[in-house]
Amino acid sequence: MRIAFVNQPIDTILLPYQSSVGACTYGAACSLSESCEVLVYGTRNRHKEFPDDFRQQNIHFRFLSVSLTDRLAMQVKPGSARCDVEGGFRARFNQVLLGLYRRGSPRGI
Repeated sequence: MRIAFVNQPIDTILLPYQSSVGACTYGAACSLSESCEVLVYGTRNRHKEFPDDFRQQNIHFRFLSVSLTDRLAMQVKPGSARCDVEGGFRARFNQVLLGLYRRGSPRGI
């Protein structure tokens, strides 16, 4: 079985700066990787010390680049006049993932 996790663009999956959601993703991926093919997507800017395509403990990590404009949009506080920008960022992140899926990589989404 193939399983893919798509993390929020604001989460750090791997140590040393792992977020709480990243820790949950990593823990679940480690457990599932014992019997499944596991792919985890995250953002490049949160994982600069790792290659874009990285494998650890039978888990395949893919880190996608995010533009400066989109990174700034992630820092918008909920309830502010610019809060809709964050939704636009998430939509663009999802478009990148959809593009990968349509090109056949990965098949597990």
